[in-house]
Amino acid sequence: MKGFMKRRPLERTEHERFGDMAGRLQGALPAISLGVHGALMTAYANDVDPSMVFAQQVYGYGKAGDVLIGISTSGNSENVVNAMQIAKALGLKTIALTGESGGKLKALSDICICVPAKETFAVQEYHLPVYHAICAAVETYFFRV
Repeated sequence: MKGFMKRRPLERTEHERFGDMAGRLQGALPAISLGVHGALMTAYANDVDPSMVFAQQVYGYGKAGDVLIGISTSGNSENVVNAMQIAKALGLKTIALTGESGGKLKALSDICICVPAKETFAVQEYHLPVYHAICAAVETYFFRV
């Protein structure tokens, strides 16, 4: 929703549309972190099934052509696996970030980035530069400034 490494200025036509505010807006891509909807997550976990809190959101928000990035140290986190299964059924593209083995996510994802570590702390540290590289690549692709 905001620049990562680029400013992402709006197109000239957008300046006409938004006037003075255009200089304080940035080009954006719709993105949702499924882990930040606390009220939904607790309600769904309490009333339905905690392993389905991400799958429900993918079902509600996802549409063919969208991309789901699932992150799991083991590649076997049930809530992430369930979300990937729903994403695949809906026609979303899927990317997984996992530890060395890839776990169940390896077979479920279109792209699985398995970092060379098994220990949780090491996998999580390796994931940092990977998702930063993904952010930079996406931004470069969509915002050629």
